[in-house]
Amino acid sequence: MLDWIAISQEDGSTQIVVGPERRPDVANPVLVFMASEGRDIANLLAIENGSPRDIAILDAHIHEASAIWIPEDEDEEIL
Repeated sequence: MLDWIAISQEDGSTQIVVGPERRPDVANPVLVFMASEGRDIANLLAIENGSPRDIAILDAHIHEASAIWIPEDEDEEIL
């Protein structure tokens, strides 16, 4: 998780982001990953509760965002 919030500096040090992440190349893949995790947790809770939902549309949006923001070699690990 620290890889998502630690910013490497030119001198080799790192700083932790304490505010909103402003680098789209970092923030957007993290948001796709978190959306994927949230989808999985919500789906499991719905199934456990006895009220499964059709998540096909949500799945399609997450995969579409993944194709834009997550490199192909990382895509399978995240989704």
